[in-house]
Amino acid sequence: MFSHLRHGVNSLRINTLLRNSVQHRANVTRISLLRTYSSLTQSGKNGLEMGQGEKSNHPFQYVDHPRRTHMCGDLGTHNEGDTITLCGWAQNIRKFSDTLVFLPIRDMSGTAQLVLRASTQEVNPQLQEKLTGLSSESIICATGVVRKRPLETINKKLKTGEIEVELIDIQILNKADNLPFLPSNSKLPSEEVRLKYRYLDLRREALLTNIQKRSQVTWLTRDYLNHQGFLEIETPILFKSTPEGAREFLVPTRNKDMFYALPQSPQQYKQLLIASGVDKYFQIARCFRDEDLRADRQPEFTQIDIEMAFVQPQDIKNLIEGLVCTLWNHVDGVDLKAKPNAFPRISYYEAMSKYGSDKPDTRFAMEINDVTSKFEDHFNKEHTLIEAMVVKNGTSLFSSKEGKEIEKMMKTSDNVTPFHFIVEKYILVTSEL
Repeated sequence: MFSHLRHGVNSLRINTLLRNSVQHRANVTRISLLRTYSSLTQSGKNGLEMGQGEKSNHPFQYVDHPRRTHMCGDLGTHNEGDTITLCGWAQNIRKFSDTLVFLPIRDMSGTAQLVLRASTQEVNPQLQEKLTGLSSESIICATGVVRKRPLETINKKLKTGEIEVELIDIQILNKADNLPFLPSNSKLPSEEVRLKYRYLDLRREALLTNIQKRSQVTWLTRDYLNHQGFLEIETPILFKSTPEGAREFLVPTRNKDMFYALPQSPQQYKQLLIASGVDKYFQIARCFRDEDLRADRQPEFTQIDIEMAFVQPQDIKNLIEGLVCTLWNHVDGVDLKAKPNAFPRISYYEAMSKYGSDKPDTRFAMEINDVTSKFEDHFNKEHTLIEAMVVKNGTSLFSSKEGKEIEKMMKTSDNVTPFHFIVEKYILVTSEL
């Protein structure tokens, strides 16, 4: 557009040309808030609204549709008799006949069922035609009347399972064709395909639920810590490289051989804030670490970062336990305060002795046991420590050949104890399991 400009052109002149161009485009493409892009061919006055009677060659055109009045998941029996408009994504249509069609519609809040019945209204041929050509995941706008479902058709698994919406009109805003997979299918393609078509994968209920919970947890964390007197302070992302545990991501600058580093954690910022007199600080911080992927590690992640001054260990425990109780109660409806021993505590020595880790997962009860006394006839107890971990159905970890060798050793042993054999890696096989 500005190919006529040269280096000698005054910078003020360039800014004027840019500003005029932006203003011109804004005037040409000014549209109503109720217009939606669609690849469907629409007739009427769309071409005139592109500006001063110009005819647009743009592949997308604008579709008028009614304003959405309700979210799908917010409907209930209290809306019975209301005429509403829903916008969202069409699910698998179930067509029993030309006069009985069921069509679920989904948006961010949930799913509601649309129904076309000839017994309750005169069948509209145009409406039938739209439903016939409708494919799953098409974006639609539907208007109808909320009705209670018959008792025998109530779906208790669905939040809106007590009602349905009798269709009056439906408008296809954007039709979905030849999708690589449907988010509603229980059998999903490979992760590579799902990542390639991420916009489809994110429509799955499980992922949407995770996103909503993440948002809820973030909001609750901020609210809880704010009521505890903390300040939320945002720290810079671009920082000076400092020696820490993991490798850093480097960001080049315009200056030769000069780089920024992305923070592994806002550790120095925290120390700076505390030294500056900020007694209570928190941040939902983004952290970056250039290291190999693990089950609990990735290049970038978010952590709730809390710093406090003039506190005792018990103060920190009370704060974190209160935060966890708040999150579990509001997000999953679990009242941890009502449960006895909701936060069991063990010493570092006990954790390392029983689980071999200072952050053990105690749900599996796979504790390391001292079994030295069981073999005191074979070893010098004063100089030997034998520890083992009992694994239920541990024999399934061995091949048939290894199992036969173990059985042979057990039969030839003169002194058979309840613990038949000890193998490497702290696996203890017993006759009782």
